[in-house]
Amino acid sequence: MLTGSQNGSKATLSDGQYFLARKRSVASGSKGSIRNGEAPSGWAWSRSIAKTNGMLMSESRRNVWNVSALALQVCVYICLGLWIFLLSTICSSPRAPDAATGHIISYNCHGTLVFISRTQNILLFGLIPALVVAGVCGRAARKRAAPPTANGDK
Repeated sequence: MLTGSQNGSKATLSDGQYFLARKRSVASGSKGSIRNGEAPSGWAWSRSIAKTNGMLMSESRRNVWNVSALALQVCVYICLGLWIFLLSTICSSPRAPDAATGHIISYNCHGTLVFISRTQNILLFGLIPALVVAGVCGRAARKRAAPPTANGDK
């Protein structure tokens, strides 16, 4: 049972109506266009009905992947910014160990021995692997968020 909007330009089905029409069309073996008010079966029909409802049925799942990909992309940019900031300030660390401020780890900065804190050391060696992991996962999420191609391959 299809219901139309005021101007009749879009036909929509509620979830229950969609599943009943789908079950009836599969049981009757219909393949093709609408016959006597009966809903047709098939991937193209369910996709077109979902489009008339305002969004694809799989679009909500793709939205989750898009949000994940965006969050991971933000993480990559934050890691890159922190890495640039760290490398631009690390050579100005004290040249003598200072236990009061936590600068106790020696680091060779272009031939000058400076002492960096534990936080700087963790960032120095941890940001690049974090950047790579976030980049790879973001790329996979972006690929997962892409709509399926016309031939059904992902």
